[in-house]
Amino acid sequence: MIPSDFVISAVSINDLDTSLLQDQTTGIFNFDDIASSFAQNPREANVKTMMLLQGDDDIPVSVVTGQECKVCNVPLNNFSLFTDHYADCLKKIGLLACIFENERIKYLLDVKQAISHITGGMADGGVL
Repeated sequence: MIPSDFVISAVSINDLDTSLLQDQTTGIFNFDDIASSFAQNPREANVKTMMLLQGDDDIPVSVVTGQECKVCNVPLNNFSLFTDHYADCLKKIGLLACIFENERIKYLLDVKQAISHITGGMADGGVL
């Protein structure tokens, strides 16, 4: 779930060659890798979602994922905060909070911190 204030556009795309996304100079990041670090093996999907996000430095960042991903207007008080132990373990990948709804778990993710984790700290922390 991504705050709508920071999403420029979102589109579903088919048959994406994710091997092309590993070049960090493109500004395109595959979030399936980071999703697998806190969820069970992500399901492979033929349809992936690409979102163009606006960073605080006015440089847009594209994110591609096969995970179910929604642009949302969800009040933060609907989310349950992690305990300090889990926060210490998960904040490095940008996982801020979660909510259980309709027998599913949803995560609130700090996209910029997640990108920083993926790129080995090349991006500064902070929510996009």
